[in-house]
Amino acid sequence: MGRIATVHTHRQPALLSERTRNGGNWARTLNDIVMPGYQVHPRDTSFFARIQGRRLPAGGLLASVEASGHEMLRERREWSDASLDDMVLLIPRSGTVSVTQNGECLRFSPGEVAVGRSTWSMDTSTAVESHARFFFLRVPFSKLVSSRDQQHEMQQTKIRCSDPMLAVLLPMIEAVSKQLHTFSMAELAAVDRAMTALVMQIYAGLAPAARPAAAADQRYRDLLQHIECCLDDPSLSVATCAQQFKVSARYIHKLFSEREAHFSEHLMQRRLERIRIDLTDTQRSKENISTICFRWGFNDAAHFSRVFKERFGLTPREFRQLALPSPEALS
Repeated sequence: MGRIATVHTHRQPALLSERTRNGGNWARTLNDIVMPGYQVHPRDTSFFARIQGRRLPAGGLLASVEASGHEMLRERREWSDASLDDMVLLIPRSGTVSVTQNGECLRFSPGEVAVGRSTWSMDTSTAVESHARFFFLRVPFSKLVSSRDQQHEMQQTKIRCSDPMLAVLLPMIEAVSKQLHTFSMAELAAVDRAMTALVMQIYAGLAPAARPAAAADQRYRDLLQHIECCLDDPSLSVATCAQQFKVSARYIHKLFSEREAHFSEHLMQRRLERIRIDLTDTQRSKENISTICFRWGFNDAAHFSRVFKERFGLTPREFRQLALPSPEALS
């Protein structure tokens, strides 16, 4: 059985479903959906692998993986793309998975969880021993700490499922994974925020030295979460955020300026990113471009088309035509 679809990270649709019996195809799937740089070495000729999941609104990923024995290698490299910098939880449901980094090998079975950072700058080997099933959760590292706290390395760590935060998170992941295809974007955003809040507490417990202590850092993360949740609201502004958090508009501007950012630029970037994703989603290929731009908070189609072209170098229509397969390929 061959590969079912090719899904690139920058074109990743909301729903993911792939299966293969070829190690090379599985490596390409991992590189496209999970993280660039993987090599795959099956342990026998009866190899198979399957992944089903969904991209999360804030940029993370929740997926269920089932595979026979194989090794996944990722060589050390420098990561310049901040969108690839995630905290990763690997949660065995059956079988055993081992992770080797910096010469240290940790084995994980049901009841244990592997927690690490996707951009760890050491060679990494993840081995599925025999047949295994596991959940895979990624949360953008920028959602957990401020930019000035993102220089800390984080090696793979083992946590037992009796950990209080994991005891809450794991049943949520189990339940959410069964309903991923049914959630609306608003519902999925609410689930994403809840899981991110739990992962933030897990990270804080693992890496107290890297934990941001300032109240402003927490307020900034809360503000970013609020913006992410309200991207579809045309009235979203500094003033409405200030009202929501009961602070001054000047304070909102200060939170961004301290991080060399601007509220309006961040809001525009996040809206354009959500529209870019929708334009590359084959399930939305017949949806009117104006409908998509209005859904993500724009109220002027001409203004949207102009800023989209400034950002991506193409009009929305040209971008969609290049990004989507031809109708013949879809049939």
